[in-house]
Amino acid sequence: MRRTASSARQGGRTFAAAIAAERRKKEALKTSALQDAIFNSAYFSSIATDEKGVIQIFNVGAERMLGYAASDVVNRITPADISDPQELIARAAALSEELDTQIAPGFEALVFKASRGIEDIYELTYVRKDSSRFSAIVSVTALRDAKEKVIGYLLIGTDNTARKQIEAAEALLDQQLRDQRTRFESALQEKNIELVRANRMKSEFLATMSHELRTPLNSIIGFSEALKDGLIGTMSESQIEYVGDIFASGEHLLALINDILDLSKVEAGMMTLELEAVDIASLLSNSLSIVREKAAAQQIRLELDLGDGLAEAELDVRKTKQIVYNLLANAVKFSALGGQVTLSARCVSRGDVGKFAEKWPVHVFPLAPGECQEFIEIGVSDSGIGIAQDDMPRLFQAFSQIDSSLARKFEGTGLGLAMVKQLSELHGGAVALTSTPREGSCFTVWL
Repeated sequence: MRRTASSARQGGRTFAAAIAAERRKKEALKTSALQDAIFNSAYFSSIATDEKGVIQIFNVGAERMLGYAASDVVNRITPADISDPQELIARAAALSEELDTQIAPGFEALVFKASRGIEDIYELTYVRKDSSRFSAIVSVTALRDAKEKVIGYLLIGTDNTARKQIEAAEALLDQQLRDQRTRFESALQEKNIELVRANRMKSEFLATMSHELRTPLNSIIGFSEALKDGLIGTMSESQIEYVGDIFASGEHLLALINDILDLSKVEAGMMTLELEAVDIASLLSNSLSIVREKAAAQQIRLELDLGDGLAEAELDVRKTKQIVYNLLANAVKFSALGGQVTLSARCVSRGDVGKFAEKWPVHVFPLAPGECQEFIEIGVSDSGIGIAQDDMPRLFQAFSQIDSSLARKFEGTGLGLAMVKQLSELHGGAVALTSTPREGSCFTVWL
């Protein structure tokens, strides 16, 4: 029999269709095998139920995690029967409040959101066959037919025990660190209280002792001065020289005691301000006259630079003079032969406190909060040895000497600048320093 071209074409199409069908069958089998492999993974539990919640599928992972065989649960119980009952009650109450509808504390609480088409992933405590418990992260999906009718639910869970253990360990460590920090802060606070108390007692002791020492010392200075000036009788040149040494040492010791007394009073909170209207220009001019003799001995030029609008200010006269004198005395002491010291003053606003135009490094102590908006800025600049930036903060510490060789060369106690800082802050002001080695320094206070 002869085959027509039409029948040949028909046969070709039939053969091609058979090949395509075979390919689809293989792909379907492959997909089914892949789905079975995923569904039966031992690493997560897959529990499928009917629309009423009765378990229909219980995979290998669920068996491993929960200790039940599939035959123990399929067509027998719902996932609610292997869940923590207290959690179900709490979840039902929370969902009822969240969704404003009454939800029963059972299987409904596990799948209510999924049944409404809402993605639902939550933490759940499963109860194993041996009654032990473990935490799981559960994802719930509603299974629907072609008409979108719910025909069951799929609950896929992963064991959350390891993560919970890590969280518990982290929480324990965090609590231990918090407890340790609390103990440390408490101990530090107690130590600070002790240090404050000890410092106050030290300052009170120094104030008392300094006062007691000044009385006999004044007698020594007075009598040695009388002897030195020949008021009590004639003495040999060597005797006059020795008495002069006694007088000079007494004066130096008295200055040291006075500095200690003032500093200890400030630290002990025993020093108060006696404010009065002060003519700034007159006060600064008088301060320059006090150091003029020492400056002349070193051929140091003294200059006074007063800004415009400088008038009276409410200050403690004695303490302000002490601030200015200490700065001037330091400037003269550390300036080279033939140098220059400039005393300046101007009015500035709070916003300008601590601001400098100098190219030298700056160290500024912060201004304490306050209502005062206008300040008197007093500066003392010199052409002396200068100060390295790293050494600047130490200058304002009591008894601090940057270089012991300088302390021997330039006699001093290391209290002058500490007093400047304390007295400036007592006025509600601040202090700062700009300097560079071998070029000079400028000390500034705001009152």
